[in-house]
Amino acid sequence: MLLTPFRRPRRLRRSWLRLVILFLIIVLSFDLIVTILYTAPVTRVVPIPSDTSLTRKDRIFIASMHWNNEQIIRSHWSAAVLDLVKYFGADNVYISIIEGGSWDDTRGALQELDRKLEALGVERSIEFTSKTHKNEIERQPGPDEEGWIWTSRNKKELRRIPYLADIRNQVMEKLNQLSEQNNGQEERQFDKILWLNDVIFTTEDVTTLIATRDGNYAAACSLDFSKPPIYYDTFALRDISGAKPITEAWPYFLSTRSRHAIMSNAPVPVKSCWNGIVVFQAEPFYHNPPLRFRGIPDSLATHHLEGSECCLIHADNDLSARKGVWLNPNVRVSYNAEADEVVNPNTGVLPASISNNGHMIVSAHGFGWDMSLEIMRNSDHRCGRRYLTRKKIALVASSTSALADLTYNVGGFSSSPEYKMSGQQLSRGLRLCLYCTSVIRAPQISPSTALEQHQSKSVFPKCILTAEGVTSKGIN
Repeated sequence: MLLTPFRRPRRLRRSWLRLVILFLIIVLSFDLIVTILYTAPVTRVVPIPSDTSLTRKDRIFIASMHWNNEQIIRSHWSAAVLDLVKYFGADNVYISIIEGGSWDDTRGALQELDRKLEALGVERSIEFTSKTHKNEIERQPGPDEEGWIWTSRNKKELRRIPYLADIRNQVMEKLNQLSEQNNGQEERQFDKILWLNDVIFTTEDVTTLIATRDGNYAAACSLDFSKPPIYYDTFALRDISGAKPITEAWPYFLSTRSRHAIMSNAPVPVKSCWNGIVVFQAEPFYHNPPLRFRGIPDSLATHHLEGSECCLIHADNDLSARKGVWLNPNVRVSYNAEADEVVNPNTGVLPASISNNGHMIVSAHGFGWDMSLEIMRNSDHRCGRRYLTRKKIALVASSTSALADLTYNVGGFSSSPEYKMSGQQLSRGLRLCLYCTSVIRAPQISPSTALEQHQSKSVFPKCILTAEGVTSKGIN
């Protein structure tokens, strides 16, 4: 009898707890379903404005810093810079570069670029220094010198972020010097500041970035990749709420605004970004005092805190609050040729077999390779050789997860009698080969339409699966 009053409240509490848990499960499930089903439009944003004067009239201050980048400079970067200069015109650009203490022949590669820029009549400053981070950390700092903190090793050590911020500010010094020229020299002012990392990029990438939101931004950034689908610049990217991305693969963001924008292939509102290429409106860099790169105070750094100079520059920029910082998902740059081949696949044509057999045609766009069997049989990619080596294979992905692990749930598969693949092998093969986060099931799509969509590279990041006679249950 005495236990009865106590049991009822406990049961009541348990009932309420179950209801709360059930409610949370429903809400989270709904959010997950919306995330998975929210698909990007099948048309890609036009990279270059039809009125090219929108970008050609801009005067661009190009800034860059290099250390041990000889290979990428010789293979891609120099040629891309020269193409950029030719597009905008030598009178509309200024190039400011600092190289310091490289172990390879980065200096020689930049000297070669310098000669070519000279031939084009480009104003520039390419500065070579012997100062390196190693040299700096080994010297004795002054008693009140900023950028140094006492560490657990009981010694005063140099912080890397203030060191990098100082180099970036040295690169930017030319901007103000040009605006204050005397001795009869004409003053020069610029509309945009373009920072270029040691990435593979094209003139189209730059003009697309400059045209983001028709120029209505404080800053606009690309996406950068070294090992796709993982994006590279994890330190500087923050969504519109200021949070770090929750995944390193698409769609990256926790914030609904940021996540939905990238899933719609639209400019993404963020608090900060850098990501290989970033363009700023030049105005804040002409203020008195000018906008400058910095690290957080040493007093905070002693508590094991740090913030990227590429992140803090947006926080200090008064234009950020009014015009916003935006990431343009149509601009994807990379740090090596292998990554570039994945994130910017060349437009090709589907083989004739698309209209001649009833087996498998998979066309992957955006983050994927062309997955038609004709190409995969001759592919140099190991996933193509390993998982899709036989001619008569038909695969149908009936559903997929939009989460970071990119795991595919394969609805059905069929193959020639002598060759079978387990669902697990198939899932692993799709995960390795496609790098997609959403799928359009289009079994009834015509070969001609598939060819048009393939040639336009219209889908990112999305796959179109298409095959004559293939349904969501396999081969008819």
